[in-house]
Amino acid sequence: MNKWLVSVALVLVSIWGQASMVGAQEQVAPMQAAVGQSGDAACENGRLQASVVDGGASVRVAPRVDAEVELTWPGGTTHGFNGIVKGDLVNGSNVWYFFNTFMGFRYIHASELQNIQCINYAK
Repeated sequence: MNKWLVSVALVLVSIWGQASMVGAQEQVAPMQAAVGQSGDAACENGRLQASVVDGGASVRVAPRVDAEVELTWPGGTTHGFNGIVKGDLVNGSNVWYFFNTFMGFRYIHASELQNIQCINYAK
């Protein structure tokens, strides 16, 4: 029951899109978005958005492969992210995308996301 409630809460927070960002933590990198597969581009005054690959994506409590998986997002769904951090190496990449919840940051490895883009907000 508790895992179900946590899953529902995470999905609702993700859909709602966090209205405010919590102060940066030491491990949090500046906001950047991977543009296609070619590299990184700055994402200033905006928010990252990405779709989950067909196989789904594991939402973890830390950017590590041994971290607890709280839930799995189904393939094809689109979600917002606050930025990227460096974490465990998976499929040759140590890039993990993070988003904020009322319980702290949650992480998804870059290999589980596609169509990553920066949604800029007007100043």
